[in-house]
Amino acid sequence: MIIIEGCDSSGKSTLVRFIKENYQVQTVHSPGPWDSLDSLMKWCKEASNLDARFRGRLVCDRHPFFSESVYGPALRGSSMLDAESYYSIKYDLAHHFPAVIICCPPEEVMMETYGQKAQLPKIEQLSEISKAYQAYADTLDFWPGFFTDYNYTSERSKAAILPFIELYFARIAKVWR
Repeated sequence: MIIIEGCDSSGKSTLVRFIKENYQVQTVHSPGPWDSLDSLMKWCKEASNLDARFRGRLVCDRHPFFSESVYGPALRGSSMLDAESYYSIKYDLAHHFPAVIICCPPEEVMMETYGQKAQLPKIEQLSEISKAYQAYADTLDFWPGFFTDYNYTSERSKAAILPFIELYFARIAKVWR
């Protein structure tokens, strides 16, 4: 499973589309924001089942394990993930050897793109969410799978993302033999 995370207008969907067009993968979009913990947990279970079915070749445009931890506090004041559900999802994800890519272009670029779209959250919250994703990314040094950040405005970042994806698929091919 590859999980693509980041703020609205950070390039997630473009990266998902690129991976889908260049690799034989299935894609799924997390439909958050979540109205209940039950629906969030059900989606996580379904995504895990799909990943097993497609033998690690599933790309998630967001995953609640990450996005709820960032958007929940920004939109509702707290995440709906309690300790039990948080660790349950983390344990399940660890068994799928996921690669996580956090899209993080410069905030001013996201603001410009975001202003062209009518969506939630409010543009005033985008800065807070962007900073929350950056802080969250700092905690992923201890993530059990692959992790990187991606800035579509940086040629260096664009050049580095392809070897990252290739390495993930090489590793997953060994896992799913």
